[in-house]
Amino acid sequence: MIFDTLMERLDFSIVSSKKVLEEPFRLDSEYYSKSNLALEDLIISKNGKTIEELGGIVDCSAFYPSITGDYSYDKSLIPFLRVNEIKDGLVTLTENTVYLPQKVLDINTGTIARAYPGDLIIAKGGNTLAKVGLVTNEYPVYATCRDVIILRTNKITEINKFYLWAFLHSKYGQDLMWRSASQTGQPHLTLPIIKNMHIPIYDKDIQDWIESAYKKSVDKQLASSCKFEEAANLLNNVIDKNDENSILEKPVIISLKDINKNQRIDAEYYKEGYRITREKIEKKSHWYLSDDEIIDANFTPDKETLWNYIELANVGVNGSVDDCLSDLGSALPTRARRLVKEGDVIISSIEGSLEKSAIITAKYNNCICSNGFYVLRTKKLNPKTLLVLMKLDPIQSLLKRACSGTILTAFSKDELKKIPLPEIDSPVQAQIEKIVDESFYLHDQSLDLLNSCKQKIEELITLADD
Repeated sequence: MIFDTLMERLDFSIVSSKKVLEEPFRLDSEYYSKSNLALEDLIISKNGKTIEELGGIVDCSAFYPSITGDYSYDKSLIPFLRVNEIKDGLVTLTENTVYLPQKVLDINTGTIARAYPGDLIIAKGGNTLAKVGLVTNEYPVYATCRDVIILRTNKITEINKFYLWAFLHSKYGQDLMWRSASQTGQPHLTLPIIKNMHIPIYDKDIQDWIESAYKKSVDKQLASSCKFEEAANLLNNVIDKNDENSILEKPVIISLKDINKNQRIDAEYYKEGYRITREKIEKKSHWYLSDDEIIDANFTPDKETLWNYIELANVGVNGSVDDCLSDLGSALPTRARRLVKEGDVIISSIEGSLEKSAIITAKYNNCICSNGFYVLRTKKLNPKTLLVLMKLDPIQSLLKRACSGTILTAFSKDELKKIPLPEIDSPVQAQIEKIVDESFYLHDQSLDLLNSCKQKIEELITLADD
């Protein structure tokens, strides 16, 4: 009796040795949990085929020597796709996207794989494992890093690439990839895992609906970016931005007095372009952030309370918070130490992610964010104007100048307080606020359309299961 009760409580599965020996040859018990076996049976029971049977081809970059010295921000070169370019199911080129000259690809023909419009890229491992993005036709060819798998779709005819993307982006596709990820060391996906994934096939009208929704989403996101750029141009006119300033590299002679005053001996800090940008702002009415306007006090979350946590990966390109992690205070990382309120603007202090700024909306009021952010709360500018200002190239260049350190390069609160910010007239602020609101509205519509694609897949499979 006791034995029977114990067996009822245990979550175990019985699988044949034949199944274990089949590809992908897994011995870990989690792979054969009841929920994972039920997921496998559910997907295989649908009318479908594996990605390989459908004609999909998987590829990835092999080991190549360091190419960081060839990184460029010249957009006439070839975009280099890394995991950060995958955002909300889209492959999005941002200010942090780097570009490679053709000679680098020619030298590494057999090691740096190329992706083409219509291909899917999938993050291989880490906490970004299984992130999926559809490569756009913005460029004719893209280089890819070792951290992504390329799924070529040009020979797939039974399903369209938008439907395939939606399935992989859905709960079921994500669960299958996480289940199949290799558990040796850090979990990671392999080429056989992707090519052997079973894809249910639904009617063409469903696939066409997903394709239409996806394309509308891309159009909405493009319109959102254009609106944000419109707001940025308004502020650039106020600052009188000169693109030439950022590339001036004339030799500069610095006095010992300046070095002692700034407590900086690195040559980067004294570049001529930074000085000109700063002086241009200082010649007009300007102001500086005060201690009270920079919220950096540590907040310790209650261990037994469920909190929403915002980290760098949750911040969208145009200053929105698109998602967050929910967990008990006891399970949050130690960097979860900033309590934010509606109307706050958060800015990343980490070099390499300085453009990661966002507004805290009502949805994220009383959330916690990483201490890699500074929280700005001021009455001198409305939040939308402050957001756009902190993302402007001139201010970004001064934030970059303020960064210091060796292993983790970042700017301090004291350095942030030294950066001059232009005063903005109320009518201009009101205009910027209106434009940014329109940008956010379009961005939300884009995300809703993307979510509707994967929800369509999930509903079809769930209804069929019921």
